Amino acid sequence: APNRGTISCNSGTNPIASLAPGESDTCTAAYSITAADVTAKIRDNTATATSGATSATGSDTVVLPDAPGLSMVKTGVFQDDTTADGFAQAGETIVYTFDVTNLGTNPATNVAVTDPLITAAPNSKSITCPSSNPILSLAAGATEQCTGTYKLTQADVDLGRVANTAFADGDNTEQTEDQSVVILDQNITWTIKKDGMFQDENKDNLAQPAETILYTFEIENTGFVTLTNVAVSDPKVATINCPGGNPIPSIAPAPAATVQCTGSYAITQADIDADHVDNTGTGNPDQSAPQDSSTTTPLPQSPAMTIVKSSATSEVTAPVTVLYSYLVTNTGNVTLTTIALTDDNDDDDLSCPATTLAPGANMTC
Repeated sequence: APNRGTISCNSGTNPIASLAPGESDTCTAAYSITAADVTAKIRDNTATATSGATSATGSDTVVLPDAPGLSMVKTGVFQDDTTADGFAQAGETIVYTFDVTNLGTNPATNVAVTDPLITAAPNSKSITCPSSNPILSLAAGATEQCTGTYKLTQADVDLGRVANTAFADGDNTEQTEDQSVVILDQNITWTIKKDGMFQDENKDNLAQPAETILYTFEIENTGFVTLTNVAVSDPKVATINCPGGNPIPSIAPAPAATVQCTGSYAITQADIDADHVDNTGTGNPDQSAPQDSSTTTPLPQSPAMTIVKSSATSEVTAPVTVLYSYLVTNTGNVTLTTIALTDDNDDDDLSCPATTLAPGANMTC
């Protein structure tokens, strides 16, 4: 036969030179299987030994296993089917394709294509193939493309990628698998807005030291990615209180997109004299660089003073020098500066101990 190799025997020769009664010899040969053999899955073979007029035959059937078999290429494409803005958000989808190929030499049967990410809850979708899933029969060398859709979760968007593995397995093939990683473009945007309101604790419509400004810090998540560990700080406010603590554990995208924090600042006389307080607050999440927000809070001023002029001389009967004293009192809430006192009866020797006077203070000139 054309595929038969050389038959060699343990005695060293073929034909066997001599074989005594009861004696045996073992001979071996190799055979190259053909495509027809593979299709038939078996090879029947008969050997013959002859010696003069004597002959004997022996037959054997070898079952040929199927060649191993399947490959799969899984590909995922983000659809951006909600806003078409290029950024992933929860509820948008990835469409997966599964190209299943029979690499073997015989048809693969009942080839099931599975992907737990697609079929398991909460996605709970099916993988569909042009024929059916399982594929009842996939011819040798043939490829069938199946598809499935996965809906993104917020956790996927926050991670910025989806990685998972799909499987293909037939009755007469070994299981194969392929993993795909779909990168998701993230929209990480947010704002911080700071406002301040003077509290006027004594309700006199004026600012006094130790009265307070109540600051609010509003953090809004304007993107599609959850913000985490958002630290809110302010150099003038020692304690800033936020729901759930500061740093804020998380701020989800819209509609649950805004968190408001508060803190108080006790004003000083210098603030009142300046008639306002300038201040800047800062937000700093894990996902991006910090941002600042500044505000100016006006403080109500009422500068005022009184002068009481007096003299120990009550009566003048002859030309005499009269000595006057002037009690100057700051009755407002603002420090008075560059105080200059004049009197049309003064002979240019009017003097005061200071040119600055704090609220409530007085001096005699």
